[in-house]
Parts: sequence; C-alpha cells; structure tokens
Amino acid sequence: MSRPLQIASHLCVVLVACLLGIAVRGSLRPAVQAPPAKAAEVHPRGKSSDFRPEETVAGAPLSEASEAEFAQLLIECRGAFDSPIPLRAQALTLKKLLERLHTSADYARAVHLLDSLPGWDESNGHYVLPISSIFFTRWAALDPLAALAGTAQLNHLTLSSNGVQTVVKLWGEKDSSAARDYLTSLPPGHVKALGNSVLFAALAEIDPQASLELAGSLGDPTQNQQVAATLRRWAEQDPAAALKYSLTKASSADRYEMLSALGAAMPLQAFEEAAAAAVLSREQREQLMKNALTRHYITDVEAGLKAAQELKEPAVRRAVVKELVSQQALNDSEKAARLLASLPPADREPALEGLAWALVEAGDRPQPAQAAQWIEQLPDGEAKTSLLKRLGARWGHVDGASASQWLTEQTPGPQRDVVIGEFVRTVFRTDPEAALAWSAGLSDQAKRQRRLDELFPQWLQKDPARAQQWLAETPHLRAAEREALVEKLGKR
Repeated sequence: MSRPLQIASHLCVVLVACLLGIAVRGSLRPAVQAPPAKAAEVHPRGKSSDFRPEETVAGAPLSEASEAEFAQLLIECRGAFDSPIPLRAQALTLKKLLERLHTSADYARAVHLLDSLPGWDESNGHYVLPISSIFFTRWAALDPLAALAGTAQLNHLTLSSNGVQTVVKLWGEKDSSAARDYLTSLPPGHVKALGNSVLFAALAEIDPQASLELAGSLGDPTQNQQVAATLRRWAEQDPAAALKYSLTKASSADRYEMLSALGAAMPLQAFEEAAAAAVLSREQREQLMKNALTRHYITDVEAGLKAAQELKEPAVRRAVVKELVSQQALNDSEKAARLLASLPPADREPALEGLAWALVEAGDRPQPAQAAQWIEQLPDGEAKTSLLKRLGARWGHVDGASASQWLTEQTPGPQRDVVIGEFVRTVFRTDPEAALAWSAGLSDQAKRQRRLDELFPQWLQKDPARAQQWLAETPHLRAAEREALVEKLGKR
C-alpha cells in the first residue's frame, strides 16, 4: 500500500472513532431513527423503489433485513465511497450499520455487504479495510469461530486476509488452545496457513514456549525467521526460562538459535557451560562463543581477549581469539597488531590467522602485502595453506601487478606454489598468457602440468590463434610440457 493510501486509511479509522464514540468500544444503544435516504439508482439486486422506509426500525438486526433493504444499504455504501467527503460519508454509513449488529448472523451479513462493494483492487480496498477491522474485531469478541469461518466465504482475498489476521490475533490472545484446535481442523488452504502464522505471532508475545511448540508442530520452513525472532525476544526477556527450554525441549535447530540469542543476555562463563551442556557440534559451539564474545566485547576487544583466556575448551578459545582479532583488524589493523604482541603464546597463532584473514578480506581495502608478512610467521599446516590460497586469489583480483612482483621475490618452493596456483586462476580471466607463464613457473612438476592442462584448453577455445602462437613461441615450457599441449591441440 502506498503512503497516501496508508494515511487515508488511518484518517478513516480516526474519523470513524470520533463519530461513533462509545459504540465502537462498548455495547450498542438504540439510535434515533434518521430520515430515510433517498433512493437514486437502480441496483442489480432490485429497484430502490421496492424498499419501504416505514418498515425499517433503527437498531433492527441486519440479518433480518429484506433483500430489497439489503440492496438499499449496498447502494448507500457505494454512494459513501463516491461522496465528495468520503471519510465522513463512510463513517456515517458505518454508524448506521453498527446500530444493527447484534448477533453473529448480523456480522456475517455486514461483512458480506462489504465484500459486495466493487472496485476492491482499484480504489475502495484501502478504505474498506479499516471498517472491516471494526466488524471483525466485534464479531471475534462475540463468536470467534463463526467469524473465522466467515472469512473463508468471502470473494476478495484482501478482505478475507484482513479478517483472518484480526480474528486469529484476538482469539489467540483470549483462548489460544481453541484457536489452535480449530485451525488444525481446517483443510489446507489460505485461511489455515495465514491463521497459523498469525497465531504464532500472537502467542510469541504472551507465551513464547507455546508459540515455538506450535511452529514445531507445523513444520513450516517459511516461519524460520519468525521462530528465530521469537527465540531472541524470549532470551532477552527471560534468559533462565529460555535456557531451560532450549536444553530440554527445543529441537536441535531451535536450540542453536536460542543459545545464539542467549549469548548476549547471559554471563560468559554461564553461557559456556550452557553451550557445553547442549547437544551441539563443536563447530556450533565455536560459533556460539564467537558470537557471544563479539557481542559482549564489540567495543573492547582487548577485554574480550582476556575473557577468552578463561574459556575451558581449547578449540573454542582458539576460534574466539581468531574472531576477535579479525574484527579488530577490520577496524584498525595497527591496533590489532599491537594486541597480538601482548597475547600469551597459546593465543598467538589463532590471532595471527585472524589478523591475516582480515587483511586479505578487508572489503574494498585489502592489504595483501601486509597479510603476506603475517602469514609467513605461521607454522606450516592447514591454516597457513588456506591463507596462502586465499591470498593468491584475492591479490590477483585487486592488484595483479604487485602480486607478480611479490611472487618474483619469493624463493621457489611449496608455499610460493600454493599462492601461484590460485593467483593464475584469477589472472587468467584478464590475461591468459601471463597466467600460463606463471603456471609454467610452478616448482612442483605435477602441479605445473595440472594447471597447464586446466588453463591452456580454455584459452585455446576462446582465442585459438593467440593460444597456438604462444604454444609455439613461449620460452617458459619444458619440452615434455610442450609436447603434451601439442598433443591436446591435435586431438581438438
């Protein structure tokens, strides 16, 4: 809905409330009969002259209205929307209708009257919805089951959806079990799907556990975001109850989401114990503690690093230190380097990893040359290899010339080969000849041949003339490598 339409809807509600006064909020009182409206047009369901005003008593149940009288009310409603002052005309029409709503059947007839209005998709919908909300609110207070059942009988989806949202929210707050039982009994469809979603949201405010259990019984993946929001809100409002539920009743997926939310609401040591007690993978525990520490110490990384030294699980401590230093390096790499110098030996290696990762991945401001200096200080192993691979790919993307210069200065060997292996894949997109020349410079013969076999056929397909010329003239290839590529060329 556009902003002007939203404003118009709000104005309509305000004006209706002012004109109706207590009638919208409390019991209905008989009104003094107004002079009958003058019929001025013919309605498809009957001539307006068929309606005799003397037969109408103000406050008489709408469900007892004759067909002709109902047609006249429809004419008046249509006229209200075409009035030069539509908000006032609609409010007066609504007041007249409300004086005649006493039973569930009356409300059903009134909602049907709104559903019969034309122009829902073009103009009338944004005016009618606030009025329908009043009808559905009062109907739900009188008979929520009938009100919700009535929404399925409506022609306009917008009106039906508004009814479902209004009725289920009120019914869920008053008697969530009855609302849930009724929705469960419905066949699959719009009313059931929307009703369950609305009931979940309503319960989340008053009974988070019941809300989560409802979501679990539905198994609807589209509600994952709502579930996560409920978990976070509950963790903030009542950490003890949320923790008990997460460790005893929550599903494994919900348990992780809830503990993630609890990380910002609980003391760090208590949270570590809770994470250890939960049936989670090591990776999940590491992620939970990283999230918790970065939330607790987002403005004081130095204090966070000291707190990490109290963590009992070495793998979790390592992951947390790496994350904290990485976050600091993204904001201030020089300060991160100073923090690294003050850490105990057990934390230095993960801190080096975090600093290097941040310098390599720093958005549009990477510092690969500085990252390379820190990577060199790491011991050989999987972490160092992963960083070298990422360094080659990232450096080739942001500054191929300086990367080439750095590679030229490095001693041939396994670590240089790791960087070259990823560097050439990136450079190949813009400079295939340079990429193949660097591939031929790999010190490991098997890796060199694999990279040549990977890249040369791609170049041959894109630019066969230039690729064949390079193959014939390049001084970078060994005889056996040239023969192997020529053989591939012959099979082409």
